[in-house]
Amino acid sequence: MNADERMAQIQKSAARDPSYGNFLDSEKNPLEIGAMYCCCEERTDYGAQPEETYTNYGMLVRYAGNGDFLDADTLEECEADYDFLVRQQAPVIEL
Repeated sequence: MNADERMAQIQKSAARDPSYGNFLDSEKNPLEIGAMYCCCEERTDYGAQPEETYTNYGMLVRYAGNGDFLDADTLEECEADYDFLVRQQAPVIEL
């Protein structure tokens, strides 16, 4: 997919979802409907120094728009718990 096709796809997603752009991924890009993301949390072990944090990579979800997420495997609505979302290279699906 070239850059023009990608931009057209993003604009199509934005047109379908009025809240599009309110949520950003780890690279500060707006979430795209149908795209897969990994829910990540910053963790600090008990008693550790603040700089001794690590990233916990959690469940895979697909963004469904309006702040809603779907389980990436079952496409059932789920609650996404994250500090930030990392976009995955999986293809975007039509929802």
